[in-house]
Amino acid sequence: MKREVSDYTKAISSPAAFIDNFCWIQDPTSAKAERFRLWPFQRELLQLWLKEPLTIVLKARQLGISWLVAALALWSANFFENIVILCISQNEKKAWGLIDKIKFMYDRLPVSMKTELYARNKSEFVFKDPQGNEGSRIVALPSTPSNAVSYTATLVVIDEWAEQEYAEETFSALEPTINAGGRIIGISTGSESGSFFHAMWSGAIAGTNGFVGRFLRYDMRPGREDVVGDDGMTWYTRTERRYPDQQEFHRMYPRNAVEAFIAAGGCPFTIETIEHYLQNVVKPWLLKEALLGKIPDTLNEFLDFDDLQIWEKPMAGEAYIASSDPASGEEGKDYSATQILKLSSLEQVAELRTHKDIDVYTNGTWELARWYNTAELVVERNNHGYTVLNLLINHLFYSNIYKHNDPIDQVEKRRAAATDTGKYGWPSTRPNNA
Repeated sequence: MKREVSDYTKAISSPAAFIDNFCWIQDPTSAKAERFRLWPFQRELLQLWLKEPLTIVLKARQLGISWLVAALALWSANFFENIVILCISQNEKKAWGLIDKIKFMYDRLPVSMKTELYARNKSEFVFKDPQGNEGSRIVALPSTPSNAVSYTATLVVIDEWAEQEYAEETFSALEPTINAGGRIIGISTGSESGSFFHAMWSGAIAGTNGFVGRFLRYDMRPGREDVVGDDGMTWYTRTERRYPDQQEFHRMYPRNAVEAFIAAGGCPFTIETIEHYLQNVVKPWLLKEALLGKIPDTLNEFLDFDDLQIWEKPMAGEAYIASSDPASGEEGKDYSATQILKLSSLEQVAELRTHKDIDVYTNGTWELARWYNTAELVVERNNHGYTVLNLLINHLFYSNIYKHNDPIDQVEKRRAAATDTGKYGWPSTRPNNA
């Protein structure tokens, strides 16, 4: 009896003690049960989840994070009353997978440590309260806005966040959970730049959305150290050779956060080239605090949402060019983007990148170009570009917009010099991009 009381006290004292001493996991290769022994980075991550109410984890594959968050959910609901935990994944089957992990660990707990169950099925794990009624519960949900809206949860686990079709809508439905002091843990491997997960990660790193971000690189798992084996290769090079798609390999086993997103987007440049420029050329942008009160008021909205980065403020006497690449603005698709270049050095000094509506983007581009000494504004002449050009010319009356003269013969060229037949914008056609 004393042993059982001691074990219960030890388990309830912290999730780390509970996991290390009483949890079992399933080996993915042999399907056998084995003791859950926390690796150092898992222990640190667990502490972060307990400390911070809003966290986002960008990770490599097979680091045991799904088992870790499942164990935290079991610890919370098994030992404490009135806990509601939502496990949200890409679809119903994947959401059930987290519940399966919780069931696996619960079934192997000492009997004296288990809180009696009220209900147990594929999508729900409900504990009894002291009166024998429904108590704490863990619910698995596919990522749809209508599912999440009916709950105010103590803890929400969003698994493989980058793969969820309705990521933004589901997150919006969770606002009551945030406002009520609940916790949200977002977990995923990399995704394309421009996705909702990428936006949330960027906001966490910039400190603009309340989330705390953690990146977990491929070699945090023991056994993946940079050690040469008998075959003359490290774990990394050996595994890389097995992947016919190198971009997919880098997404699954990234060495840094930038690599995780670039590889997911199918970038045409090599990862090594990008890393060279990141380490040797790219410098950090100016912090928001250094820009408040020093930029046009209409740009503050973009600054607040991490849509605007500025490396250097406009300099008197300098000439600038503003390159505009409009897009639909839809979440999960391309950003609308404007780059500001200093002509004397061709150095990029600012970037506006946003999913906001095309009229809002156009106003931001107009204001940014004006600020940079009325920069020559080059707009890509595509479907959305025509809208941008119309707004700039006929509503905002911007005076310095690039005109492109399409190729014509010499006689027509001389005639064009007198009549100015150039068309506004840059046509993104094969001859021009060659």
